[in-house]
Amino acid sequence: MAKPETARSVDGRLRFFEHDAKGAVRAETIMRGLRLSGEQIASAATMIRQHLRPGHLASSGEPVTDKAAYRFFRDLGEHAPGLLVLCWGDHASYLPQPRLARLLGAACDEPPRSVSRIRPEEARKTVRHLQLVSMLLRRFFDRDRAPVPVRLLNGGEVMKALNIPPGPRIGDILERLREAQAEGEVLTRQAALEFIARL
Repeated sequence: MAKPETARSVDGRLRFFEHDAKGAVRAETIMRGLRLSGEQIASAATMIRQHLRPGHLASSGEPVTDKAAYRFFRDLGEHAPGLLVLCWGDHASYLPQPRLARLLGAACDEPPRSVSRIRPEEARKTVRHLQLVSMLLRRFFDRDRAPVPVRLLNGGEVMKALNIPPGPRIGDILERLREAQAEGEVLTRQAALEFIARL
């Protein structure tokens, strides 16, 4: 949405620095003018602002860790599935329809297929991105393992267990506990108490 005014040529390649943030601001202004609801505006602006995030996760070429997936879903909240569908459509559009149909298996298989033989490099990057989006969508719909685990302890329980006063440290402890849950390191309330005692 803000690509024209953010376009810059860097080493012969067109780049669009901060088009995500600027596009979100522009979308908010347009949607307010159209008198859309606050919820609709917030949802669209969040997806525009965050639409590059799955690509950043995919760009390393390494498998996404449980902690990284947790942080993605924690930060995006209810907007996560919509953003993932948006990202799928955005990146799938980079490939001609017949080529996309041939590569769909590689993009959707679990575990993901190797993409090393896919040529050219841009097609390989696209399939890697689609694999990442597919994995995150599977994680979102996994009935046995919520992407953002239910809290095993609350702030009051942390203060009581550790005999510490209220303060920012409580939030830090709770967040580290949720990350440990997301990684499968902590699964029960007792394990949560033992985990925070070690911090």
